[in-house]
Amino acid sequence: MDANPQAVRPHAGEPVAWIALDDYLLYACHVVYNLVVCRLGDRLPIPTAVRFGLGKCLWL
Repeated sequence: MDANPQAVRPHAGEPVAWIALDDYLLYACHVVYNLVVCRLGDRLPIPTAVRFGLGKCLWL
């Protein structure tokens, strides 16, 4: 946090809020872990939208 002057420090004893981006990060970490241990094929496919331009979306 010291490297980012815009970061907001939580007050002592105050729980940090869990946000939707944390869910994406957790999911990404699980995917990378499965990739490293060669179990990526065990994951169920999840439909995902990829944006590659304004108003342009590709569904995978």
